[in-house]
Amino acid sequence: MVLQADGTFQADLIVDLDALALGAPQNADDAELVAALTAMTPLEFDAQLDQLRQLFQRRVRFRFDGTPASFTVTFPDHGATAATESTIPTILGLTARLTGVVPPEALELEFFASRAFSEVNLTIRDEIRNLTRQALLERGARSDPFTLAAPVEPPDARSIGLTYLRLGFLHIVPRGLDHILFVLGLFLLGSQLRPLVWQV
Repeated sequence: MVLQADGTFQADLIVDLDALALGAPQNADDAELVAALTAMTPLEFDAQLDQLRQLFQRRVRFRFDGTPASFTVTFPDHGATAATESTIPTILGLTARLTGVVPPEALELEFFASRAFSEVNLTIRDEIRNLTRQALLERGARSDPFTLAAPVEPPDARSIGLTYLRLGFLHIVPRGLDHILFVLGLFLLGSQLRPLVWQV
């Protein structure tokens, strides 16, 4: 996300737009998605694009001082050479561009993407103050406030460590059954403890 010197913001969300437009999983077969989109009539396709824009407007929030900001949604890859000549077939591409206006007196910004999206690698770049802040947001989480007026203090090592510890725990325990089963399989198939410890 870029906070531009002209008082606007622009956020590029990278996601498989073909899959999102059709309500398919992000790992769906790209060729099938392209076939489904190209089989639509122009009216059906335009209606699908409108629904996709509305999905972003419902599921993504930019809050300035707690108040949601309106934004427009475009798909710059749609019809571009990068999408049409890509080795991975796509119609809409991967970029959803959200643009809006930063309220002139705003003091802080928060970003939110609903659970319709996976984890977010958020980068906020403030062109006026030449500052960049990065955060990893778990699915459905709201970012910490980004201060627009005062100098930004970088997060300390403790808060970064706690963030990654929490994300690691969430990745392994509630969502990582495959990891747990893998380690359990190693344990059950291993005959000696020392090689097992090295493998884990």
